[in-house]
Amino acid sequence: MKNVFTPIFLATLCLLTIVHYINPYFEIIEPLSVISFAIALLLFTLKKYHASYCFIVLALALMIAFQFLEQRYHYLKEIETGIPQDRYITITGHLTDFPGIRDDHSALELAVHTIEYEEKSVPRHFNTLIHVTGNLSDLNRGDEVRIDTRLYPLRFNETLAPSPMRANYLYRGIHFRGYCKSSLFVTKIKTAPLPWRIIGAWRQSIASALNRRYAENSTGGLRDEGVFLSAILLGDRGKMTSKQKEKLLSSGIFHLFSISGAHIGIIALFSLLLLKVCKCPFRWRNIFTAILLVVFLALTGFKISAQRAVIMALMIFWARILYDDYDIFNIISASGLVLLLMNPAEFMDAGFLLTYTLTAAIILGRRLFAARWKNFPRYPAELVSANLSASIVAFPLSLFFFKRYSFAGIFTGLLLLPLTALILGISILLLPLAPLSSSLADSVIVIIDPFLKLFFLIVDLCCKIWNFDIYRPSPPLVVLALILVLYASMASGRQLGKLRLFYILPFTAILLYLLVGSPPYNPGQLEVYFLDVGQGDCTCVVFPGGDALLVDGGGSINEGFEVGKNLVLPFLLQRRIQVKWVLVSHYHPDHASGIIEIIDCIKPAELWIASVASEDRYYKKLISVCPESCQIRYVDAEFGKTIGDCRIQIVYPPDVIQSYFSKNNHSAVVKITDPSHAFLLTGDIEQEAEERLASSRCGAINVDVLKVAHHGSRSSSGITFLKCATPKVSILSTASGNRFGFPHREVVLNHKECRIPILSTATRGGIRIISSRTGLTIDTTR
Repeated sequence: MKNVFTPIFLATLCLLTIVHYINPYFEIIEPLSVISFAIALLLFTLKKYHASYCFIVLALALMIAFQFLEQRYHYLKEIETGIPQDRYITITGHLTDFPGIRDDHSALELAVHTIEYEEKSVPRHFNTLIHVTGNLSDLNRGDEVRIDTRLYPLRFNETLAPSPMRANYLYRGIHFRGYCKSSLFVTKIKTAPLPWRIIGAWRQSIASALNRRYAENSTGGLRDEGVFLSAILLGDRGKMTSKQKEKLLSSGIFHLFSISGAHIGIIALFSLLLLKVCKCPFRWRNIFTAILLVVFLALTGFKISAQRAVIMALMIFWARILYDDYDIFNIISASGLVLLLMNPAEFMDAGFLLTYTLTAAIILGRRLFAARWKNFPRYPAELVSANLSASIVAFPLSLFFFKRYSFAGIFTGLLLLPLTALILGISILLLPLAPLSSSLADSVIVIIDPFLKLFFLIVDLCCKIWNFDIYRPSPPLVVLALILVLYASMASGRQLGKLRLFYILPFTAILLYLLVGSPPYNPGQLEVYFLDVGQGDCTCVVFPGGDALLVDGGGSINEGFEVGKNLVLPFLLQRRIQVKWVLVSHYHPDHASGIIEIIDCIKPAELWIASVASEDRYYKKLISVCPESCQIRYVDAEFGKTIGDCRIQIVYPPDVIQSYFSKNNHSAVVKITDPSHAFLLTGDIEQEAEERLASSRCGAINVDVLKVAHHGSRSSSGITFLKCATPKVSILSTASGNRFGFPHREVVLNHKECRIPILSTATRGGIRIISSRTGLTIDTTR
C-alpha cells in the first residue's frame, strides 16, 4: 500500500492554518479547487503522473479549506443574529449529547429548532450550551426538550490576544450559551430513540456503580478514583474539581483522563488477545474488536477525542484485513482526512493536532530509540521509547497550545501507563456487568480499587518529588513547524549517518531556548492594561524597567472556564510580563478567583490586601494557596511605594478592615502616578466610600484615567466623586449583555454630565494605555 494520504493530510493542515490566519474571501477557494482537479486530469491523460498527483493533493486541500471557510462564515453569521437577551425565552430542540452533571447544575447541549417569546413562535436553527441549576441526569441524548432560559451571545473575551474560547465553540458548533435558574423549567416533550435510551440507561448503571463506591458525601462530587473511572469509561470529566485538575496537570498525566488513542489501543489490545486465546480467526478478531470499539464510542456519547481514536483504530483494522503490507502513516493520515471532511474546524482543536503529532512522534521514535536498544527486553524498550518520544515532542506543543509543560510527565508516564492499562483492562468488565448486576459491578470495582489507590499514590509522590512545571510564551508557529521537521528528519532513516548531527544540534538548541525562555518585557514608559475578563476586574500595571503590579484577576465567566488560567495567565506569559506585586482589592469572586487560580504560577514577591475577611471562603482560599515565597502585606492609606519615577499609593481604606465577610466598600483604592499622568483603580467601592474620599481626599483622587467602580453599577460613580476625579477617560470593566444590566443608565448620564468619555471592555476588549510626556496612547483589541 503506497502512502498517498500523508501528503494530502499535511498539505490540508498547512492550507487550513494559512486560510485561518489570512482569512481570504472563501468563494475564491472553490474555483481554485476545481481548476486544480482539471489540471490534474489533464496531466494524468498526458501520463504526467507525479505532477497530476501534486495537483490532486492541492485540489483536495483547497476543497477542505473551502469547507472550513464556509463553515466559519455561516457560524459567525449565526452568532451575530439577534436573540432577545433581556428576558427569559422558550426554546425547543433535541439534546446532542448526554447531560453533563456537575455539583449543582447540569450542562445541556441543544440543537434548537424553535424559539418562543412575546407570544410568538419563530423557527430558528442553532446550537446552544445551557447551564441549568439542578440535576437532569434522567435526560438522554436525543430527547426533545422545551426550556425557559436566558440566551447570551458568544462574546469572546480577548486580553489583547485571540480568545482561547473562539476555536473551542467553533469546532463544537455552539452558537449561543444560556442559563436556566431551575430544572423545573426544563420539560421533556419527546423521548429519545430507543438506542439512545438504552445507552443512557447503560451509562447510568455505570455511573451509579461509581457513585456507590466513590461519592464524596460532603461535596456531592467523586473522589479521585471515581473521577478517573468516569473519565476513561464514560468520557465524563464533569465532576473533576479544579484542585484535582491542577494535581493532574502538575503530575503531567492529565491526558490520561480523556479517552485517547492510548485508551482505545489498550481496549483493542485486550480484545484481540482474548479473542486470540479463544482461537478466533484473524479476520474475525479484528471485526469483533472494531464492533466493540464502536459500541464503546457510543457509550461515551461520541466524545470528540474518542471519535479520533476509534476512527484511527477502525482504519488500521480495515488495513490489517485487506492488506498484508500497509503504511501506518498512510492509515493515520487517512483517518485525519476523514475527520476533517466531517468537521473541517476540528483542526483548531489542540487535541486533534496533539493526537496526530504525538502518534507520529511515537512511531518515528521507534527508529530513533527502540531500534537502538536491541539488547533490552522488547516491551520495556518500546514503553521507554514511546514515552521519551512523546515527551520530547509534547514539550514545544504544550507550550504552543497551553503555555505550560510539566516535566513530571516524563517519569509518571513510565510508571503510570502500564498501571493505566491494567486498570482499564479490568474496568472494561464494568461495561457488560453494570447493567446486569450491581453486586457484580461492585465486585469489579473492589478488584480495581487497590490499583487505583496505587495510581494516585504515585501521582501524589510525583507531585511532591518531581513537581517541575514551566510557563512560557507560545513559540511562533514557524518555530514549532521547524521543531517537528527536524524531529522527523532525525528519524528519517539510517542513511543519514553522521548528517543526523546537523539536525540534532539545532533541534536541541531550540528546545533549550524554549526551556530557558526569553527576557521579561521591559517598557520604557508606564503601561496600564485593563484586561477583558468579562464580568470582573483585572488590571496590570507595568512600570519602566519591567516590574509589574497585578490588581485583581477576574472570575468565572461561565461554568468550567477558569478566567485566571485561561485569560490572565496566557496574557502575562505571551507579553512576558513579570508580576512582582499582586493587589486583591477585595474577595468577591469576580476579583479574587483569577488570582487564586494563578498566584502559585506567577509567584509574586508580595501579595497586598487591605482587609481581612476571616469567614469569607475566597479570602481563606487566597491565603491558603499563596506560595511560601510570597510575602503577605496588609496595606492601607499609609502605604506607598516608589518605582523609579512612578509611585503606587493606597488612598483607601484609611485602616486595614477587619470583618467576617468581604463587602464592596472594603475594596482597596490604588493610585498609580508617573511624572505625566495618574490612574485611579477603585475596585467595587460604592457611594459611601466615594463620598468619604471626595470629602477628605479630593485632591488625591484627581487623575487622568479612572477605572469605574463596581463595573458601572448605580451604587457607584456619583457626581461628586466624578467631579473630584475629573478624569480624561473612564475605563469600564464589564461583560457584554451581563445579567446585571451594567453599566446602569445613571452612571452613563453622570459621565455625560461631567463630559467624561467611557471605554468599556465589553465593546473594546482589552485596553492598553501608555503614559508618556506627550500624552496618553490608547490601544484596544476591537
